[in-house]
Amino acid sequence: MTEDDDKKILIESRLAFLCWNCDEVYTIFKKEVTEKKTIITCPFCGKNAVVDFRPYKTEAVTVLKSATLHTKTDSPAIEYKLPKILPTNKITK
Repeated sequence: MTEDDDKKILIESRLAFLCWNCDEVYTIFKKEVTEKKTIITCPFCGKNAVVDFRPYKTEAVTVLKSATLHTKTDSPAIEYKLPKILPTNKITK
């Protein structure tokens, strides 16, 4: 497992996006959400857009509980609490 693998979270779901240009809502099947910004293309107007998943990232610490021992895992689990429709933004140079 590489360091880049740690930055990718598999979600395998269809996500809805709101186009910054034409205000149409469209869906795209995404296999992963990354900690970086992602570029997508609106199927209605053909404009490229950037989607930033970072504001929706949360870290959850898993606590293992047994009869005699309470410990935390070394690394927190990364979760994304995404809205029903993700906003997109114009790509700036």
